[in-house]
Amino acid sequence: MAYPLPQSTSMGLQVRRLAHGLGAEVRGVDLLRLDAAAWEAIHAAWMEHLVLVFPQQRLTGLEFAAFSARFGALEVLGSYQGLDEYTDPACKGLMTVTNRRIRDEPSRTRAVGRSWHADRSFVPQAPIGTFLYCRELPDVGGDTMFSNQYMAYDSLSDGLKRVLTGLWAVHDVLGRQDSLVKALTPQELARKRAMDPPTAQPVVRIHEVTGKPALYVSEAVTTRFVDMSAEESQPLLKYLFRHSVDPTFTYRHAWHVDDVVMWDNRCAMHLALADFDPVQFRTMLRTSVVGAVTGRVVPSMPAGPEGLSSPAAT
Repeated sequence: MAYPLPQSTSMGLQVRRLAHGLGAEVRGVDLLRLDAAAWEAIHAAWMEHLVLVFPQQRLTGLEFAAFSARFGALEVLGSYQGLDEYTDPACKGLMTVTNRRIRDEPSRTRAVGRSWHADRSFVPQAPIGTFLYCRELPDVGGDTMFSNQYMAYDSLSDGLKRVLTGLWAVHDVLGRQDSLVKALTPQELARKRAMDPPTAQPVVRIHEVTGKPALYVSEAVTTRFVDMSAEESQPLLKYLFRHSVDPTFTYRHAWHVDDVVMWDNRCAMHLALADFDPVQFRTMLRTSVVGAVTGRVVPSMPAGPEGLSSPAAT
């Protein structure tokens, strides 16, 4: 479905870097009125800075979805994840992420993203970009951190780069420990396993627009290397997890209501910090844009000694 936006013939777009690692603030633009030149400038800034912040936007949910859809087809996740009550009936690609109670039950989205990750890297066709629109914040906190995975890769030694080139890693959604997984019943867990089997992704991902290599593993869902056991994989994975979020590569975003933030999942990871009073409310509207197929499904492996996965033949 297309979400047409009114067009503008003029703009005074200004881009200001926010951190050494990544991130830029974009001002002088109304996301409701983007002509072709404005969109091209925003896209170029996105490719350069990986994370863009648009402060003081005044959008409805559907207008926010319309802006997101300028970058590609929106993912539809509500029914797929059993989260219909979190989606907008008028736009299935628009979700609410909140710690407010939903239907008098704790929100299943109240604690998502508490580990470093690139969104949905555990599916072969992971999203290229994610968009959040801030609607509600606690008095303090509720920040999101981002990390530049171009820098993470570039700063590795030449020897380790050679080791990682051509290596694939297994990304498994059920390896993460967020509220979505913890809230699943055994029946829902089995259904999710059937829907989201482990997926192998290249450890070094080549960005299809910039052509640049980026490290593509995360502590949230990466469990092992293909053709290796979890036990064999852990020493190198632990190093990569730690290295990938070196403070030099990061930007911490302190939200304001009406901020729109977009980031590139192909070359940036993020982390939603639990740095606020959970009795206060934090609410975001969320969209994501479908990407190309980069991964492949691999067989689920039985647990080996001490609960580690056994080696796979893939």
